[in-house]
Amino acid sequence: MAAAAQCVKVVSYTHAWKVVATMNAALSPPLVEAVRGGSQGRCAIVTRQGQNVLGSFRRLEQLSRSQGSAELDDIGRAAGHLPQAPSGS
Repeated sequence: MAAAAQCVKVVSYTHAWKVVATMNAALSPPLVEAVRGGSQGRCAIVTRQGQNVLGSFRRLEQLSRSQGSAELDDIGRAAGHLPQAPSGS
């Protein structure tokens, strides 16, 4: 879980677990489960439901990139992640 938190640049391990708890509360069955194991006696696994939701999210992500690239660019510019489009066109 710590490595996953670092990968997605979440502020902390604790915050990552809070995000997981929020997702698990919103969806049933849970997406991630804590189980015994790992280097510190516990680890997290993605459940079958989590794998299904992740697959759906990845397909939606791909669709939004292929069908909505202009809209995603507009959002990126609004968030300051992309340069502003030239005006006057």
